[in-house]
Amino acid sequence: VGGAVGRFAFEMSTKCDFAIGIDNSVAFIEVARQLMKERRMTFPLKEEGFLSFDATITLPEDWKSEKIEFIVGDALALPFRRDAASSFASLNLIDKVPSPIGHLDEMNRVTKDNDAQFLLSDPFSWSEEAADRKEWLGGKEAGNFPGKGLDNIVRLLEEKQGRLGSAWRVEERDSVWWKIRTHANHYELIRSCFVKASR
Repeated sequence: VGGAVGRFAFEMSTKCDFAIGIDNSVAFIEVARQLMKERRMTFPLKEEGFLSFDATITLPEDWKSEKIEFIVGDALALPFRRDAASSFASLNLIDKVPSPIGHLDEMNRVTKDNDAQFLLSDPFSWSEEAADRKEWLGGKEAGNFPGKGLDNIVRLLEEKQGRLGSAWRVEERDSVWWKIRTHANHYELIRSCFVKASR
């Protein structure tokens, strides 16, 4: 969930029986579906101002288009039955939804109680434009979920018979740096903290 134009879902097509990429952006899903079908895309890449050049992306052979689908969806109301997924990823999303705990509830609803994996990655850039401060799962000194977001999410995951049902075993927590390119001379550097858990 939060799959943008599909990179993570394509990667998962090499590890899962079937992968579904979900984003609430129709434009992102249209690009992901075009890549899935055509496996190659040429697009203008901005250099500066109104200058650009054509760049081409070709998907690696091991990314399996027949083992993937992309849909527009709401991270707080996923279109799946209970216990439908054995793997679930939330990518740079939990600080962008109006109810972060509601997103974790949805993850828990659609993920199996046993033999399941969960990956959450986020920079925790909490903003009142996305969610009321009382909804944040971190980034504040008092109220519900004071302290850091990743610490609070790990605590929620590890609770035995807590809000998220059967406890998750945290296998790894760390961070990863990544960049967003605006143009040839401007990049935004972002650090996403992540937790990988199973049950």
